[in-house]
Amino acid sequence: MEDHKFIFNSLLLITLLAFVVPLILVRIKRVRIPFVVGEIVAGIVVGKSGLNLIEPGPYLDFISTFGLTYLMFLSGLEIDFTLLRRAGSERREGQESALLRMIRNPVSLGVMMFLATLTGAYLVSLYLFRLGYIANPYLMTLIISTTSLAVVVPVLKEHGSANTVYGQTVLVATLIADFATMLLITIAVALSEGGFTLELLLILVVFAAVFIFYRLGIFLRRLPLVRELENATAQLDIRGAFALILVFIGLTQQLGLEIILGAFLAGVILSLLTEKRGTETHRRLEAFG
Repeated sequence: MEDHKFIFNSLLLITLLAFVVPLILVRIKRVRIPFVVGEIVAGIVVGKSGLNLIEPGPYLDFISTFGLTYLMFLSGLEIDFTLLRRAGSERREGQESALLRMIRNPVSLGVMMFLATLTGAYLVSLYLFRLGYIANPYLMTLIISTTSLAVVVPVLKEHGSANTVYGQTVLVATLIADFATMLLITIAVALSEGGFTLELLLILVVFAAVFIFYRLGIFLRRLPLVRELENATAQLDIRGAFALILVFIGLTQQLGLEIILGAFLAGVILSLLTEKRGTETHRRLEAFG
């Protein structure tokens, strides 16, 4: 019982910091620090790298893992496909070059931003390789190019930019950098350890599951009984969202892939099924997050 009590004390400290840190950062007027940055710094201070006040345990491990996967789910939910399609189909009056149309499209601009990042990372890695600091410039290129949706999404939401063309462009660029580098690193490691393996092709199974569950979601949403229960006490839409998260987490885990990929794709499916931003379902899921 004493161990359980200490674990809950650690959880209490984390919860208090999550409440206090934003209040402190709001008072800092000269330099605006994103809340997520302050929370990371606070975690470093009380964690193993600092005062070592947090005792790891099964409860905190579960909350940490599920919290990260749920954040990835919310990241997928933040992708506004209606906005992306509208931005991609817009045509300005007069003559416009293909390059300008690409720049105005969040998807194409996100791809260009990732390629530019990859190029810069390769030049840095090549320089470090020639100095003898690293052994594999290609792997280091992917490591440097990796970013984090877990940091970018809260900052965009905090500044109210998540649903703008700019915010969607940054989100798409971050998404590409996050998962493209993750996949490329997996391929690079597999090739270095003995060649291309069939396990890498298992990601196609996940994307097939995305299509299947998307079509299933469309079918279920057309049923009168499902519509009736969505806003009732049963909260069927919320229950379905959590079931979808756990299905894709379990699927990616069984296939040996990253579970955050499964959680993100679950969010993408729900975003496709509920294209109107700011719906009651979105607000309830974000409030839980």
